[in-house]
Amino acid sequence: MKRIILLSIAIFSIALVSVTSKKEKKENFKKDYAYITSGTFKFEETPVSVAAFYMQTTEVTNKEYRTFLNDLKSQGRDADYLIAVPDTAKWSSTLAYNEPYVEYYFQHPAYASYPVVNVSQAGADLYCVWLTKKMRKLYPKMNFNDFRLPTKEEWVYAAKGGLKNSPYPWGGPFTRNVKGTILANFMHVGDHNIKQDSTGKIVVVDKSEYS
Repeated sequence: MKRIILLSIAIFSIALVSVTSKKEKKENFKKDYAYITSGTFKFEETPVSVAAFYMQTTEVTNKEYRTFLNDLKSQGRDADYLIAVPDTAKWSSTLAYNEPYVEYYFQHPAYASYPVVNVSQAGADLYCVWLTKKMRKLYPKMNFNDFRLPTKEEWVYAAKGGLKNSPYPWGGPFTRNVKGTILANFMHVGDHNIKQDSTGKIVVVDKSEYS
């Protein structure tokens, strides 16, 4: 099954600029990191409690991830580099012509600020370890936890923006605004996407798993 994976970091994100004052640090963090307060919300019909944490306000960009890969190369960590490098072949699709993305999306300067995609779990974990070390060196007086990916529950909780009982972060329940513009990406669900698992529970699956 082919997937495009977005990489987002919980706790904190990378800062590639030099910060020289407390005021600049505060402004930088306020822009790049959102403080998610603790709370309880309904996740898949079950009440879930989430502890407070910081989360990057945007996904990790191609430029940021290339900085990480270049650092691995400079350290001679070739094995880790091969694990972490994005699998651009996953852009290939029988349903659309994506070959330009295979070649250009990760490397071309035009996509530098776009989210890095097609990163494996192992690659994301390596990035988090690298990021933790970089941030602790950059801000030696700040007490950072280890950087990591957000859990699914944390991701959903943060995306709701405090709207605990809403199905969508913009309030919902509609998926289009007053102009008819679609407000998010959705998977089109049909009979071919709906299956029962071994317990009889109805689940929505990727078509390619059952083609």
